[in-house]
Amino acid sequence: MTKLLVLVFAAAMAPAAMAKVWVTVYQHDGKTPLAAVDADHPNVFRDIMVGARLTLVVRSDTGEKWGGLLQLSWDDANDARLTGRGLTPPPPGSPIKFSTYKDSALNAAGTAASVRDFLDMYGIGLALGNDAQPYTVTDGHSAYPGDWFIVDYYAEQAGTCNVELYGSSTGSDVLLQTLSFTHVPSRDFNHDARVNFLDFARFASGWRCGADPNSGPTADLDLSADGRVDLADLASFSRSWLEQIDSPIVPVPVKVFDEGWETATAGVYTPGSTISSDAGSWLVEDIISQISGCGLSPQRAEILADNGHHALQLRSVESLSGCGDTVAVSLQDIHGANRELNIPLAPDTTISFNEVGELIDPERYNPGEDRLGRPGFDNVSLLLKDNNRNYLLYVLQRPGGAVPSVMEPKLAPRYREILLDPAAGSYRRNLLADFQTIPGFYAPKAKITLIVFSVDQHGSALLDDLVIGPAAPADAAVSLGSSARP
Repeated sequence: MTKLLVLVFAAAMAPAAMAKVWVTVYQHDGKTPLAAVDADHPNVFRDIMVGARLTLVVRSDTGEKWGGLLQLSWDDANDARLTGRGLTPPPPGSPIKFSTYKDSALNAAGTAASVRDFLDMYGIGLALGNDAQPYTVTDGHSAYPGDWFIVDYYAEQAGTCNVELYGSSTGSDVLLQTLSFTHVPSRDFNHDARVNFLDFARFASGWRCGADPNSGPTADLDLSADGRVDLADLASFSRSWLEQIDSPIVPVPVKVFDEGWETATAGVYTPGSTISSDAGSWLVEDIISQISGCGLSPQRAEILADNGHHALQLRSVESLSGCGDTVAVSLQDIHGANRELNIPLAPDTTISFNEVGELIDPERYNPGEDRLGRPGFDNVSLLLKDNNRNYLLYVLQRPGGAVPSVMEPKLAPRYREILLDPAAGSYRRNLLADFQTIPGFYAPKAKITLIVFSVDQHGSALLDDLVIGPAAPADAAVSLGSSARP
């Protein structure tokens, strides 16, 4: 965030003479400029359909040395994609170790100009660099004013996305331009890559009909999402008349998160280590290791193998350190790692898992105290967090008589505890419905970005067959053998 504020400040304070590099946006043909919403907002563009490809051309009125970035935030990267043209690996023996997009660096950018993939903590995109070194007549040329780079932008899901252009000639990145695109559902109803009379016929078949936005034969025709196919939808449809996309839209398979630990290496894992498994890299965490003076941590995670089947076990033991004896594993999408975790929340999104656990003399804490992000009693729990910082906690094993905790006021609108039957063994819930019990939850574009399974404290618990998605099994059975019980 500090870097972002610095860049924005620098852009605001930079003299007008620095604005020598900019992006022009074209439709899929690379020739027709994409219209802006109005003259007062030249970088905010009219709606484009999901599946559309745009051409972005980076231009300059100077030939001086320049480097920069075209970047999407990690959140926007779920709905859009930037890519170069002509991916080329480095030649054998070359000191350059990364691939470049040779067809994206145009002649005006210079002989040794480059375009390559880039990512950091802020987002993902393309790194651009021109060539301003001096040449003789025969061995190449340096940059000159004109079109420097050409790249492609793909609208992959509905939503609003920003592409930011950073760059300078001094090595200090400055925000030069922000392009804003709004992706709308495709009007190409028959998936032939163009909007024409065939699509109009499909649209007319649902005229004046009611529409369920989530399912049914007219769901894709209700473009205004008001529950009816009417004039508002016709107006939206007409704005895309005769538009084309690069290729027919193939319905994207619904994402299913499935963690069964089958690819994880059996063995014991200490706090600070990671478990590489089916769904990503889980971090083993505890409290003792994070506080100086608590000593060595006895807390452990383990991947158990039983008759060719794997499962996760957490074990919390008394450390006599005076510090908390919680042990947990967490899976989080950070800076592009574990991106498979980004699980959209839809009306049919379910969560199912198998769990068995046992706590040793579990205790309740001060019942009148407002809690800060954890229950007021020892517990085994499964926590899920969404991209809007809402927290849903499924509480499994716990002391008898425990009730949902009262959170401190700032957290209360974004937190919910659901107490499940601790002896059930197999669980299945509608995940969206449970998140909707959180007062601050906002459903559009909501997705899961963090999962934490923990024993807090002392005891052990097994977790297996964690599935999130519409394909979650309806009647999962506890599949762990007797040797895998806590």
